[in-house]
Amino acid sequence: MTLTRLAACPYFTIDRVQLRGRSAWLTHGVSGNPDVVIAVEGTGELRFDPGNDSGEHAMPLAPGDTVLIPSDINGYTLLGAEHFLAIRTFYGSGGRP
Repeated sequence: MTLTRLAACPYFTIDRVQLRGRSAWLTHGVSGNPDVVIAVEGTGELRFDPGNDSGEHAMPLAPGDTVLIPSDINGYTLLGAEHFLAIRTFYGSGGRP
């Protein structure tokens, strides 16, 4: 995974997430705030555990798909096919990408 910080200010942060046939575990950019993931190129999958004993859920992602990751989910996994590019944005300024 390649995570590149595109923009950051006190109000929001935007990261570019590039996957090539791999998966990446991501935690929220700022603890207690939701993340938004936008699929840009290729196909991928978002996996998460909502923590209610229902097990892991999977959601396919295609270009244009936008997902709000609630702040009460501990983290999530992005899986990419051969080429998958997404944008991740969140409220506030995060630490290092």
